[in-house]
Amino acid sequence: KINNSNIFPLSSISNSDTIFCNEKKRRFYKSDKFGFNNNNEDWKNEIDIVLIGDSFVHGSCVKNENNIAGRLKKLTEKKVLNLGFSGSGPLIELAILREYASNIKPKILLWIYYEGNDQNDDNHLRDTFYTNYLKRNFSQNLINRQKEIDEFLINWVTKKSDDIKDI
Repeated sequence: KINNSNIFPLSSISNSDTIFCNEKKRRFYKSDKFGFNNNNEDWKNEIDIVLIGDSFVHGSCVKNENNIAGRLKKLTEKKVLNLGFSGSGPLIELAILREYASNIKPKILLWIYYEGNDQNDDNHLRDTFYTNYLKRNFSQNLINRQKEIDEFLINWVTKKSDDIKDI
């Protein structure tokens, strides 16, 4: 709870250096103003393509110019917004779409689904909060609450770090 209201973030801390991978070599990126793997400038113009998906779309272990969004930008010269986020399944991806892309009205919505693990959304389906996103107009208005999201996530990371130190 933050200021007596619940918040369930769907992205990471905004405008922050992010360690995203440690396979062979560490991979870093600077998150955008909503905690996704974009440049802030990507939000300023009319968007042609919005990407939704999990770690594959997010760009796990890949330089931005080589992830799906980077390759699409280069190959098509279109404006691409990456709303992929690691660990997301279909219900969370619907939530991200509703919270961050509903006002964008992209020409193309590209949902990348991997049947190997994306169908494992059981934990979110059992969570009564996330099932609210199955209701037509439900929203947390996250696009206007980034300061609260950042505060919540920074406090959460700090607490987790302190817990690890105590072990």
